[in-house]
Amino acid sequence: MNWAAVGVRISVDGGAPVMCSALGTTGDMCTLVEFGDTSDQVWSVGDGVTIMDDGDLCPSGEWCYIEITIMDNSMGKVIAYTGVYVEGFSPEGSTGKLTGDMHAWGETMTVQTSLVGGTPMEETGDWAEFTCNDGTTIDWMQVNDGSNECMDGEDEANSDGSEKLFTCNDGSTIDWSGVNDYTADCTTAEDEGVQHHYTLQMTLYDESGNPLASSEETICERGCDGNQEWTSFWSEDSGISTPSTYGETTMCMSAMLSETGAASPLLELDMMCDSFWVGPSIQWTDFWSDGLEVYTGVGVGDWEENGGATMTATLFDPSLNVVSTYTMAIDGSSESYELDEDTSVLEAGEYCLTVELLADGESTPYISETSCETVEANDGAGDVSERVETVFSAIAESGLEEVLEQFGMNLEDRLETVEPFEEFPYNDGRWAPLWSNEHAAMVGVGVYVMNDDGAYTMAGPDTQGYMDDAPAKLSIRYLTGVAANTATNGMEEATTIEDIVDVENHDLDDIAEDLAEAGVDVSDLNLPSNDGSEGTTNDDNPTPPTAAEAAEDAGLLPFLSPISMIAVITLAGVVAGSRREDEE
Repeated sequence: MNWAAVGVRISVDGGAPVMCSALGTTGDMCTLVEFGDTSDQVWSVGDGVTIMDDGDLCPSGEWCYIEITIMDNSMGKVIAYTGVYVEGFSPEGSTGKLTGDMHAWGETMTVQTSLVGGTPMEETGDWAEFTCNDGTTIDWMQVNDGSNECMDGEDEANSDGSEKLFTCNDGSTIDWSGVNDYTADCTTAEDEGVQHHYTLQMTLYDESGNPLASSEETICERGCDGNQEWTSFWSEDSGISTPSTYGETTMCMSAMLSETGAASPLLELDMMCDSFWVGPSIQWTDFWSDGLEVYTGVGVGDWEENGGATMTATLFDPSLNVVSTYTMAIDGSSESYELDEDTSVLEAGEYCLTVELLADGESTPYISETSCETVEANDGAGDVSERVETVFSAIAESGLEEVLEQFGMNLEDRLETVEPFEEFPYNDGRWAPLWSNEHAAMVGVGVYVMNDDGAYTMAGPDTQGYMDDAPAKLSIRYLTGVAANTATNGMEEATTIEDIVDVENHDLDDIAEDLAEAGVDVSDLNLPSNDGSEGTTNDDNPTPPTAAEAAEDAGLLPFLSPISMIAVITLAGVVAGSRREDEE
């Protein structure tokens, strides 16, 4: 194969691949040197190549994994591929490269730069020499040492005490006493016999690339911050405070090595960035489902026990409504915190869990992660919808449907003689069953109305997102009370109206009376009745108190059962009509 058709590509430690220069050419990051029969331009059996790392892709003294791909460019196919571990070395005359690092040690940021894979700096290892007036030279260490090595004593201060000056390379002058005193007074330290002087500049930036601080290190044989023969690593305190705001902060740095006073640098480190984390962090989230049961787990790490944060985990249903919210205080009492919860949901679909960490005193989370899971009902989850069906079946069996039909006709007649609203106050409405995950049953109903100004609760409990001050209100009579908890628990296995409503402790007579007064035939309304007697508590006749009595005596809030709520809704028209007639 002709060498002109051979291509060699290498990648170092998984980095971007580079093409090596063909035989006899230079200038790229790597070049090929043939061995074997080099008299022709053909790669034949017994021939081989050495890959020269001209760009210090694998720095001297480091071990690197090299991936080598050999290609036949004329055929457009790969001939061979291999990978090897090698120890890097610097070719003769390599200028090396700069690497950088940043650390959030202590209270201020530290920037670091290293020179690897060679050096562009001269390393003579010798001091400069001082030339006497007669042309002889002496070692610089003999200058201003109190002993005349030059015939005329020009290497020492004036013997009569008169002023004697030393001229620096930039034309400035210093007193002779500052020569060879181990302190550089000239810009490039020539007063200390320095022959090669370099400056390393390191700059710290914020995430947007705005400079925050810059520092310089001098490098020379004597009297500088570092010596090019002994040092290839430099570290500086930037004076910039380490990040303190909770969350991730990105900072960047660059570096430049120059011969002091030169117009262009010898080596440059392009801007590199790194991220620093402060405060508690989300370590893991676990989100999965088994049928309509959704399980959520969250792990928060606070390794330095900073505290001062709150974790919130919110579960959203397929319509992005909030299903459940859990919070946990990260108070600095531990290095790790865990949340493990399960929630029953009513429908299949995609559910999402959002986990946020909020620093104390802040309004915006400093980190937020969202994961989603498709929830599918399995055979064991069908009982949820079956129980909802049972509740509505029980309501239907009560004869309520026929009563409502009569009520509708009666209401239509009544409203013909009632002054209508000048403008109906609502343009939309909806109702929603109130479901108990604990009991897997519907325990109430909420009725909501909307207009151009917002959404309101017409009847039912306080609901987030709905205002309580509806423009047109209802007068609602609560017919239940102290046995609310008993009634709720009983709904779990409800199959009849008696199962839904604890009729013994609920005075339902008023419902029938109010409907009858409105002109409704309630003969088909199968609501169990009680004798209406006041409750007693003696041992001989333990009659349970009515709901109103019990609620008044115990100071308890009434419980609104599904059947009573529906009755309240039907009474709305009667109440509205009665008020209009009373005003006439």
